[in-house]
Amino acid sequence: MPRRHLQPDPRSPVTHTPAPTTSDTPRSEPLTGPELRLRREALGMSQPELAELLEVTQVTIHRWETQQRQISTEARARAVDLLTTRERFVEATRTAALRQLSNPDRDGAVHVRTYLRDSSLHAAVATAATQNLPATLHRLAIGQAIAAHRVHDPSTVVEIITEDSP
Repeated sequence: MPRRHLQPDPRSPVTHTPAPTTSDTPRSEPLTGPELRLRREALGMSQPELAELLEVTQVTIHRWETQQRQISTEARARAVDLLTTRERFVEATRTAALRQLSNPDRDGAVHVRTYLRDSSLHAAVATAATQNLPATLHRLAIGQAIAAHRVHDPSTVVEIITEDSP
């Protein structure tokens, strides 16, 4: 049975659209603490992970999210840039996966590729490498695409292929 893969497999007709950077579309509205929490959680990030990326403490993230402390202009800009970059990558990956899921092979199956290690994702997807995005974001997008597709077509057989599985 022929296999179909998410990009960057050169045999696949699906192309991975690079996620635009936030400089393409600047955000002018303020980022509130509750919005920060919702966006962080939607990306599957913990407070310690976000804190490390923003170079602040986990306690600071907690205080921002619970509105005990106001987010500084500089931290807000870094947070918006970081979250938006990741959200756009997830959306581009999810869109590519949904296109692929709508084209099963003759047996009604679709083979979807994802990555266990960041290094494998970075070797395969240039956008992920240049923006130092974790493989967990790719897996999140693939999972969301499969779940969304199952609502409309639960009969599609989906085989998940991990690039770096033993």
